[in-house]
Amino acid sequence: MAFLKYHLPVLVWLVILTIGTSLPGTTLPTSVLWGYDKWMHFGAYTVLSILLWWSLIHLKSRRLRRWAPLIAILTCGVWGALDEIHQVIIPNRAPDIYDWLANLFGGMFGQGVVIGLKQLISLSLLILK
Repeated sequence: MAFLKYHLPVLVWLVILTIGTSLPGTTLPTSVLWGYDKWMHFGAYTVLSILLWWSLIHLKSRRLRRWAPLIAILTCGVWGALDEIHQVIIPNRAPDIYDWLANLFGGMFGQGVVIGLKQLISLSLLILK
């Protein structure tokens, strides 16, 4: 049951990301907004980062739990780089360093969200005492 609750969401999200980035470029929506795709990368990897953290903090290894934020950020960076390289073989797609940077910054932002929420929850618990 713990697998379904803590670890399956990140695996499902990785599958969704991989499917989404495996679509040929001609099937992607076009946007008049400059950088729209960068925001998509940023948001997708923000979610990935949070899900990775959630999965890691529920492992038995104290070391992995302790380093969960950094591991989540590094994983986003590596997965994002591999994803960009993978696009070489996808029709009408090409790797883009700026997409990778959006992935990495999304991963970092996700951990900022985690830290902010943890602080907010701690503060609210103190107030409620």
